[in-house]
Amino acid sequence: MFNYYIYRTYFNAKHSFNGDITKIHGHSFTVVTYIGMKDSKEDIPFFKLEAIISSFIDQYRGRYLNELPEFEGCGNTLETIGDYFYEKLRKQLMKSGMELYQLDISENPLCVYQVSDRMLLPTMNMDTSNRNYQKIFDDILKLESMTGLS
Repeated sequence: MFNYYIYRTYFNAKHSFNGDITKIHGHSFTVVTYIGMKDSKEDIPFFKLEAIISSFIDQYRGRYLNELPEFEGCGNTLETIGDYFYEKLRKQLMKSGMELYQLDISENPLCVYQVSDRMLLPTMNMDTSNRNYQKIFDDILKLESMTGLS
């Protein structure tokens, strides 16, 4: 079984595309993280998880993102913001024995960007997704045993 935790947070910030100050606009961003422990026998210490993510997100609250060095000259699209957040949070969580499986960032409920360096995690129906994952893993094991790759 594949277990992970979901942590959701919100922050308000402004940005503009390509630094065009006539097009500055704000969003209430939603960031959803899917996190597991490197040692799958451990539970995530939620207080630690919350502290890491809150500390990271707090530096962007109420800011004009284009003025920050990490977003200078990158276009400041939802995708560039999401990619940056994913990489930085992934590294910070790793130091505490946690793995970031996926990050979803949205500026409204209809526009969600998902970032992951692995097969994307389910977000709708966990029972069906667990069955699908199990089938994939069973197929891999069957293939390994048939080819002697195990």
